[in-house]
Amino acid sequence: ESDFPEKRFAVFTFDDAYRDNLKYALPVLRRHQCPFTLYVPTALVDESDAVTPVQVLRRGVHSARDSRERISIGFVATDVPSIGYKTFRVAYDTDTTTAVRGGEASIENEFFRVSADPDGTITLLDKASGQTMAGLNRFEDGGEAGDEYTYNPPAQDEIISEPKGPAAIRITEVGPARWTLEVRQVYSIPARLTPDRQARSNERFDCAILSRVRLYPGVPRVDITTEVDNQCEDHRLRVLFPSGLVSETSYAEQHFGIVQRPTSPIEYDDTWFETPANQHPQKTFVDLTNNERGLMIVNRGLPEYEVLREDDGATLALTLLRCVSWLSRDDLATRKGHAGPMMHTPGAQMIGRWAFEYSIIPHEGNWMRAYREAHRFARPLRAIRVPGGTGEMPRQKSLLRLDGEGVELSALKPAEDDDAIVVRVYNIADEPSAGIIALSEPVAGVEAVNLNEEDAGPVVVQGGAVRLDLAPNQISTFRFLPRR
Repeated sequence: ESDFPEKRFAVFTFDDAYRDNLKYALPVLRRHQCPFTLYVPTALVDESDAVTPVQVLRRGVHSARDSRERISIGFVATDVPSIGYKTFRVAYDTDTTTAVRGGEASIENEFFRVSADPDGTITLLDKASGQTMAGLNRFEDGGEAGDEYTYNPPAQDEIISEPKGPAAIRITEVGPARWTLEVRQVYSIPARLTPDRQARSNERFDCAILSRVRLYPGVPRVDITTEVDNQCEDHRLRVLFPSGLVSETSYAEQHFGIVQRPTSPIEYDDTWFETPANQHPQKTFVDLTNNERGLMIVNRGLPEYEVLREDDGATLALTLLRCVSWLSRDDLATRKGHAGPMMHTPGAQMIGRWAFEYSIIPHEGNWMRAYREAHRFARPLRAIRVPGGTGEMPRQKSLLRLDGEGVELSALKPAEDDDAIVVRVYNIADEPSAGIIALSEPVAGVEAVNLNEEDAGPVVVQGGAVRLDLAPNQISTFRFLPRR
């Protein structure tokens, strides 16, 4: 911005949704680690002159047009406005020394202490509750004789749940923007099914798995990025999280609410066309709770989970890879006949290197106490450099205000047929919720419409804000008419 003293350029943090019609923006204050690129290490200063320290993430980045070294920098942006942005001034020669915490095989912030064990799993201490959860992030690989529609284990399955040897563990990053615990493992996995598809082969390939476990200051999550080098066929790879909780129900996010499912398997007999699946779909998260405390596992693009009932509590299993060669087969034990055309799909074996992102959120109470943190993980902030401007915009701004317990934003977009702004919200909770919607810019009026943006009706507006009164899982859509 032109009115910055010592101006070079500014860093502009905003909801990632601005890149995609705002459909993934969050109507809450944001706090998240943001990477961006500079020419020199420095610090950031907001409009209140508060200094935000930065951390060098990677050096030696060059472009074809400029030989100067660029440095990948990370920082934690705090209090970024709802569906908006916040601007930081770049400050040079600023002391950014920050106390850091990290042991030989552990990292911690104000919420958690995370350590790695020789078997490659992690142990998490929740400082608020004093609870310790062990054996997290354990990988399990089993055979897969199914197709793209249906999971089907081979008749003589072999489950691989331990690496070949001790994990290689090290701390690779130590604050002030993030702490990273790196765990390297190698699993010996059967190369494929036997020719009769009834068992796993004796030939084995090594499968290298690298997990980077990260903590950030002020962020009550444990984020994990796992890279898998898959050279095997006909198998399913999952990551497991023992909760230590006895729970009869799982809570998984769907598109406009939460689905409650029993954790016990469904009883069935041989008359059923298909064996009922214990694997279930999810959107952003699945949660287990005993109503005093809970464990939420969040994902980016991993839509399948299963709850495994064990003697010491339930374990959440998140599917990473399910590798098959056929769109449909008619020789499955878990389904009678075809579900589609018998088409050979060798690409579905998923050979190659893959990266997966997921997060662990221990919490008090039920899923309502943690789901917004899950949304923050799934929809991260984005940071860009801006070389200057006219100064016409304020240094931070929110486009929309949305208040109400359980009231979530589904869409924020231009109208299909005119220049109105369409806002769609829903109540994610299983009980009624009240709230308000208000745009930051003045409008001429507001209409309630259906999902097709038709059949406009009146709404209650007070002080420029729409009053909401939503039933459980109710969806409501509004057209905000521009002021001419």
